[in-house]
Amino acid sequence: MSPADPGASGCRTDTPAEGQGDGEVASAGSGRAHGEAASGGPGRVDGEVGLTGPEGGDGEAASGRPVRGHGQVASGGPGRVGGETALTGPARGDGETASAGPVRGDGEVVSAGPVRGDGEVASGRPVRGDGEAASGRPVRGHGEVASGGPVRGDGEVALTGPGRGEREMAPAGPRRGDGGVAPAGSRRADRDAPAGPRWVEGEGGELAVAALRAHGVDTLFTLSGGHIFSVLHAAARAGMRIVDVRHEQTAVFAAEGCARLGRRPAVALLTAGPGVTNGISGLATAQANGAPVVVLAGRAARKRWGSGALQEFDHIPLVTPVTKDARTVTRTDAVPGELRALTATAATPHRGPVFLDIPLDVMHRRASAILNPPLPVVPPAPDPDEVAKAAELLATASRPVLVAGGDVWWGGAWEALRHCAESLRVPTFANGQGRGCLPARHELAFSRSRDALKEADVVVVAGTPLDFRLSFGRFGDARVVHAVDHPALRATHVPTAAAPAGDLRHVLDGMAAWSGPRADHEEWIRRLRARERALRAAERPELEHPGEPIHPARVLGELIAQLDHDAVVIGDGGDFVSYAGRLLDSHLPGHWLDPGPFGCLGNGIGYAIAARLRHPDRQVVLLLGDGAFGFSAGDVDTLVRHRLPVVMVVGNNGGWGLEKHPMRALYGTDVAADLRPDSRYDQVVRALGGAGETVTDPRRIAPALRRAFAAGEPYLVNVLTDPEVAYRRSAKLG
Repeated sequence: MSPADPGASGCRTDTPAEGQGDGEVASAGSGRAHGEAASGGPGRVDGEVGLTGPEGGDGEAASGRPVRGHGQVASGGPGRVGGETALTGPARGDGETASAGPVRGDGEVVSAGPVRGDGEVASGRPVRGDGEAASGRPVRGHGEVASGGPVRGDGEVALTGPGRGEREMAPAGPRRGDGGVAPAGSRRADRDAPAGPRWVEGEGGELAVAALRAHGVDTLFTLSGGHIFSVLHAAARAGMRIVDVRHEQTAVFAAEGCARLGRRPAVALLTAGPGVTNGISGLATAQANGAPVVVLAGRAARKRWGSGALQEFDHIPLVTPVTKDARTVTRTDAVPGELRALTATAATPHRGPVFLDIPLDVMHRRASAILNPPLPVVPPAPDPDEVAKAAELLATASRPVLVAGGDVWWGGAWEALRHCAESLRVPTFANGQGRGCLPARHELAFSRSRDALKEADVVVVAGTPLDFRLSFGRFGDARVVHAVDHPALRATHVPTAAAPAGDLRHVLDGMAAWSGPRADHEEWIRRLRARERALRAAERPELEHPGEPIHPARVLGELIAQLDHDAVVIGDGGDFVSYAGRLLDSHLPGHWLDPGPFGCLGNGIGYAIAARLRHPDRQVVLLLGDGAFGFSAGDVDTLVRHRLPVVMVVGNNGGWGLEKHPMRALYGTDVAADLRPDSRYDQVVRALGGAGETVTDPRRIAPALRRAFAAGEPYLVNVLTDPEVAYRRSAKLG
C-alpha cells in the first residue's frame, strides 16, 4: 500500500488474526449482576477482588478536586455540571442527589436541560453557533444526542427499552444469533454493525476497544500493567495487534511513528502512575511534531482515591502541558464518547497528542453505550486574499525560495507542493518530515545549497515553525511568508509579509493558480543548481574517506549505495544523524523520521517498530548514535519477540559528540561527554536474540550492511567512528 494512501488503517498492513470460534468476546463477566465481583475474574490492583458496588455507590469523592464535566464533586457535596447550579431533589438509591428531571431505569437522572436545535444539549456555558463554547474551546465529548432520545445530565442519550433486573435498560444494538447483545470489541459486533450509531455493551476496556476500532485503530503499543488488563484482554479478543515493549517511552514513540507514517491517530496504552510518567517524553515529542497520538491510560480507582492505592497519581496536571486535551472519564458508559471526541481533537489541524485515563473501578464496570461513527475532521479553509498575496510575492520575486515542512506531509499536500513549485518555478527545500514531499531528483528540489535562504528576496515557509532549524525566520532582507495549517501557528516573533492559514493543499494549489504578473526565475534556478552540484561533488572525499578510525560520512556513503528508492530511514542521535540528514536524499514522502524540534533521543526503536509494521516489504534502517542507543537498547527485545527485522547502524564514536565538540570550543575542554570506547553494542543485540557485528575497517562496512539487509532479523552494525570528527554546524540552537 502506498505511504501516501490516506485510507490506510493504523500501522498494520496484514489482516487481523481471527478470534476464537465466531470471533465474539468471551465475556467472563457478561450476565453477572452489576456490582458483584466477576467469578474467577482478576483481582484488583489494590488487592480486592472485582468491583463491589455500583458506580458512585459508596458515595465517596473521586479526588480532592472537582471531576471535570461529569456532574460529581470531590467533596461529596451535590454534583454540579461544569460549574452549573448543583442539582437538587430527592436522593437516589446510591446516596447521590437526584435532579428534578425524570429518572432512567438504571437510576441515572435524565437531564431536564434544554436541547439545542441541532440535537446537542445546551450547557450552562454560552455556546457559539458552531457548537463551540464561548471560550473558544470545543465542547467536550458529551452533549451529543443519538436520534433525539431523552438526554441525561451529561448530555448523552438515556437508554430506552425494557428494563433489566439491574435497573439498566436493555440496549437496542445489533444482536447475536442467540439473542444476546453483541459485546463491545468483538469481531462480529464490529463487522455486523451498521455504519451509523449502534449500542455496545461490556466493561470499560471493551467499550474503549470498540471505540478505537471504530476509528480504524488496529494496533496498540503498550507495556502490561494491572490498571489496563480490561483493555488488553478486550483488544486480544477483538484481534487487534498488541505490541508490548520494554519501556513506556517506546510505546509512545511507536504510536507517534505509526501516526507519522500513516497520517492518522495511533494509540499507546499505558498503565497508571509510572507507566504514564515514563511516557511523558514521547508525548512532548508528539506535541512538537504535531502527531495525533492518543494515550489511553489506567488510573487508580475512584472509590479508593486519597487512601494511598497502588500507583495513585493524578496524571492530568502532568500531561496537560504536552497535549491538546487531557481528561479523566468517570463513567463507564462515557468511554466511547470521550475517545471519539479526543480522537477527533488529535486529528484536527493543528494535530497533536491527547490523553484519557480510566479509573480502575470505571474500567471494570459493565455498561451499555452508544458507539457513534468518527467525527469528521475538516481543516480550516484559508483566506483566498491571503493566499493571493503570498502567491504574488513568490511569483514576482527575483530570488524566491520555498521551504516545505512536516505539515505538508500531514496535510496530504505533496502534490499541491509540486504543483506550486512547478507553476511558479521556485527552488524548494524540505525540512524535517517534509523531506521527500518533492522528490530529491526533481529539478526544483534542493538540499545542499541552503545558504540560498540568506540570498533570497522572498522566502515562503509552508508547514513548519520558524524555529531554530530555520534561523528563527530571519533570512537577511527577505520578505517572509509563513503558511500554516491553523491560524494559531502563525509566527509572531518575526514580521511576515503574508500568512495564509488553513488546509495546505488549498494554500499551495491556490498559489499555483496565480495568473498575475511574474518574474523570470530561471537564472536564479541555474545558479542554485550549479552550486548544488558543486557542493555534492565536495562531499565525495568524506563519503569515500579511506582512513581509520572510520569517518562517519564514509558509513553513510556505503549505506547510500545499498538503500532502495523506497527505504524508510530513521535517525536517533546527534552528530551521526546530523551527517545523515545532510547526506541522505529522500525520494518519497513519509519515508524519513527524525526526533524533530524537541530533540529527544531514544525514539529510534519505537519509530522502527512502527515503520516495520507499516512497511513490511521495504528496507527499514535505523541510524543511531552510541549515546542514543543506550536510551532504548532494551527494546531490541521487542523487535526480536515481535519478529520485526530492522537494520540498525550505530556510529560509535565513544562519546556525546553533539556536546563534546561545542563544549571544547567554548571552554577548551569537555565535561561528562565521554562514553566507553569500543563498546560492543552488537553483542547486546545478540544477547537479546538478534544479530550483529562490529566494523573497524572501512572496507568491511559494505559487506556488513549486505549481511544486515539479508538477515531477516534485527541486526546491528556497530561501526567504530573517529571521535575527533565534529559535524560542522551553522544553526543557532537558541
